Amino acid sequence: MGGLAAGRWACQVQLHSWAAAGRGRRTRTRTRTRTRTCMRNKYRTASISSISITCSCHGEQSSTIRTIQKCGVVACLRANSPGLALETARMALDEGISVAGTVLTCEDAKSAELAGAKFLMSPALVSDILEVFKDTCILYIPGAMTPTEVLNAHAFGARIIKIYPVTVLGGERYIQTLRRPFHHIPMVASQGITMETMNLYIRMGVSAVVLSDAIFSKTAMATRDFGLIKKLAGLAASKGKAAVRSVAESRHEQFPV
Repeated sequence: MGGLAAGRWACQVQLHSWAAAGRGRRTRTRTRTRTRTCMRNKYRTASISSISITCSCHGEQSSTIRTIQKCGVVACLRANSPGLALETARMALDEGISVAGTVLTCEDAKSAELAGAKFLMSPALVSDILEVFKDTCILYIPGAMTPTEVLNAHAFGARIIKIYPVTVLGGERYIQTLRRPFHHIPMVASQGITMETMNLYIRMGVSAVVLSDAIFSKTAMATRDFGLIKKLAGLAASKGKAAVRSVAESRHEQFPV
């Protein structure tokens, strides 16, 4: 091979090496770019998925709130055995009444979640429970007694608040007073409410009342009289819906569309 030819071959090899190196750099650059793009898309997708899950769960909570507001009654169940609790709850659920037990700790709340609870209630605000469940599909209703407690629970993220113990605090008149500054905060009234007084509380602005012994009669629970429990649940649901309709009609008359 002549010197000129050898030199041209050497130059071509060098050019091919540079070109290959350039392609390698460009390939590595494109690979890094694709990797960064994929990572950004991954995080963006994860973020969107997180937002979608949160929105879905908030929608589920809103659905639970609407169910409670439509019926006007929540049943609070206390039973000595899981079997009795399940059978008794079914009687109320069949009549369209939402049923809840009382939870005081995160462990209680998680056990209720595993048992299929759609919402949870406490006699006071348990901040740990609210923090754990506020972005889940399970609605948590904390209890409050004073205006400060109501405001704090709302500020911490509670979407609806249980006023407890309401009859000790003044009954429906206390609700009327409390609703004036907090008309924007949904509430349920709890403790000592009967079939005869439930409409007074709904008229004063609560979304629903919490009934316990009025539905789950101690006698009926002791004798496992599920027929009586179902009858009482049906009566409570009828009265609750009638009270909700009455309030809606009254507002419509005051503020016609």
